[in-house]
Amino acid sequence: MKRGFLHTILLFILAGMVSGCSTEKNTRASRAYHNVTSKYNIYFNGKESLKAGVDRIEKSVEDDFTQVIPIFKESYATAGNTSRADMDNAVLKGTKLIQIHSITKKPKRQKQRTRRYQQFASREEFNKWVDDSYMLIGKAYFYQHNYVSASENFSLILRKFPDEKIKYDAMIWLIRSYSEQGRYNEATELIQLLQSDKLFPRKLEKEMARTSADM
Repeated sequence: MKRGFLHTILLFILAGMVSGCSTEKNTRASRAYHNVTSKYNIYFNGKESLKAGVDRIEKSVEDDFTQVIPIFKESYATAGNTSRADMDNAVLKGTKLIQIHSITKKPKRQKQRTRRYQQFASREEFNKWVDDSYMLIGKAYFYQHNYVSASENFSLILRKFPDEKIKYDAMIWLIRSYSEQGRYNEATELIQLLQSDKLFPRKLEKEMARTSADM
């Protein structure tokens, strides 16, 4: 009886904690809850599906030496269906994270609004894994050769998260999406924009070079 009673009390406590961490509230506790749940549950599983799909392409798709060998194996026409189930799951996980854990409500207005607070409060999104989820979805669509949907997700990142470093990854993948669609003028404009950006991360230089060579 005692064990059952404690079980019931625990369930009520947990229910209270979850309701207190609703996405309709933007508090330190709610942000922490949704960030942790996003990272270690939904996003982790989605990223693992993406990695499994990419690995499947690398192992299953063979180079065709009767044609010009592409920079990226996923450019082969046969690659689009090779990892479709894995990529579908990645899209599902990324979409679920955004639907369940996105926090767009502004935090409680402070009496003394510092510059740091004003910068924080001006954001459109307060879950730091939402932009990663759009990136995950975009990549999954790209590997499925759904380049239109991929482009839409990468472009959305540039619109919604212009001050986040992930914008550089999104621009590189947008260049790749444009290249696959034959939209070379738009791809070239983005390459020139990145080449003139003094804040472009050095860690992405290799990927940028491969992307430019592919285009």
